[in-house]
Amino acid sequence: MSNYLAKVSDKDASLLMKIKDGTINAEMLPKETYEALIHNSILVYDDKTELAKLKLLKQYNRMDPTKMVLTIAPTLECNLRCSYCFEDAHPAIRMSDAVEDAIVEYVRSQETVQRLKVTWFGGEPSLYFERIESITSRLKQIPHIKQYSADIITNGVELDREKIEKFDSLCIDCISITIDGLESVHNSRRGHGQMNSFQKIMENLEILSENERIIKTIRVNIDKSNLGEFKKVYSLINSRFAGKRFNTYIGFVKNTYGKCNQCVHSLTPQEQVDYLSSSFLDLGKLSWSLLPLRYNTECMARQKNGLLVDPEGFLYKCWTDTGNKEMSIGNILNMNNINIDLLAQYLVGADPFDSFQCQKCSLLPLCGGGCPHARIMNSFFGKKNSICHMAKGHLVELVDAYYEILNKQNGVTEKPE
Repeated sequence: MSNYLAKVSDKDASLLMKIKDGTINAEMLPKETYEALIHNSILVYDDKTELAKLKLLKQYNRMDPTKMVLTIAPTLECNLRCSYCFEDAHPAIRMSDAVEDAIVEYVRSQETVQRLKVTWFGGEPSLYFERIESITSRLKQIPHIKQYSADIITNGVELDREKIEKFDSLCIDCISITIDGLESVHNSRRGHGQMNSFQKIMENLEILSENERIIKTIRVNIDKSNLGEFKKVYSLINSRFAGKRFNTYIGFVKNTYGKCNQCVHSLTPQEQVDYLSSSFLDLGKLSWSLLPLRYNTECMARQKNGLLVDPEGFLYKCWTDTGNKEMSIGNILNMNNINIDLLAQYLVGADPFDSFQCQKCSLLPLCGGGCPHARIMNSFFGKKNSICHMAKGHLVELVDAYYEILNKQNGVTEKPE
């Protein structure tokens, strides 16, 4: 699965289908076509070798001693009460100096690490911005850290010009903010009391738009209760902030995430594909969502040097577990007492490369075997989560939508057959 899209003649297409069916040999293709397909990894010499190469790449990513990814939640406190939040509660707990010290000393002790990526998480991380500043300053001073970068996942309400203007010195190069619709819909889903969170977010996006270095990612969480909102938000952001490094995408609400007690309106995979295709067809805009990217990296859950640290120092392997101490692998204040069973489940348990179903699936390079947390819940905790990518069984529909949009943008009226 190379994500390479090519237009071929009817004759070559017929030959390709026969190669897929095993009725003819690939060498029967015209030399130019054959070489192009090999060059773009549409044809490969041996499936088993390709699978081995993918597995090797994943192992490198999982066990790379030079890289560390940390997710740090300075507080679990939050100023919003989103109906579908996967965190069960938002206690007003803020990180202590002792936990900060332990984080810094842990990173300092990992002397092989040269590249450090930090994600600021919560709760709402901007509620304890001074802790973000303090930790960042100290981590950047560790001698063996040669490359430091950060991003922040925030609801965007508590930001202001003073905080935003500090993003450069904090090495924050990407900010993720969720907008679930235009004002009334967004506020009903992502509000608290009489707060107009939509208006405050839009004010802060105006300030963020002044910094073209930072990538601004706008996520629109979609379920059956706000289906009409994505195109409205996309159009609003695109018209107001064109050329300012904004990216607006669909995030489907899933009932497999943590304590998502009100996720009863989740869409099925078929409904997700239909919604995705129709939305971008109506907008006339291409999106990476229609041709899902090859998943060459690895989730923090499976990375040796991947950890989430909550305000009390509890350690987790997945964002979804945040605040659920039963799923904590230990505490950074006592690294000698790690839950090896849980750690092993996350690092190597429920590995897609041990699954015959995943090994034979052509989408494995695309999805990476699905969400590690969902797989682990199925294998070790008796859950029955759907783990397959929505594109499974629907790839033709997504490619057709992409191709139709591409033709429209190029002034071609042809539609895929």
